[in-house]
Amino acid sequence: MNSSNQNDTNTIKTYFLQGNYDKAQIEIENKRTKQIMRIERDLLQDIEKNKSQLNILAAAKRIEIPTMLIHGNNDDSVPLNESQEIYTHLASEFKEIHIIENANHTFGISHPMHSRSQEYNIVLDLTESWFDKYLLL
Repeated sequence: MNSSNQNDTNTIKTYFLQGNYDKAQIEIENKRTKQIMRIERDLLQDIEKNKSQLNILAAAKRIEIPTMLIHGNNDDSVPLNESQEIYTHLASEFKEIHIIENANHTFGISHPMHSRSQEYNIVLDLTESWFDKYLLL
C-alpha cells in the first residue's frame, strides 16, 4: 500500500493480501493453523488513526506502476474476491492477476519446506517472467 505514495518504486508483486483491517481484534485465530494471533493495542490504535492510509482499494487507485497479483483459488485465509477487487481498482495500465488452480494460501508449501509444489512452481515461473518483463523499466 505504501508504494502508492512513493516515487522510487518501479514494480509491485504480491502473492496474497490481508485486506480488511476493520475486523482486527485483540486476539484472532489463524484459520489455517489455528494459532492464536495477538494484536497489541498500540497497533490497533495506529491502524485506527491511519485508517485512510491503510485503505488498500484507495491505494490501488493511486498505483500506476506495473503490478501483478497472484492468488490461489483455494485460499482459506484470504478470499479470492479481495484480490479481484484490488485488481479492478489498480490504476496501472500494466497489471495482471493470476489465479492458481488448486492452490491454497501458501501455494501448497508448508514449513519447513521439503519440496516445491506444482502450484508453487507456477508462482515462481510467473514471478520470474514478471521481473524479466518489468523490473528493468
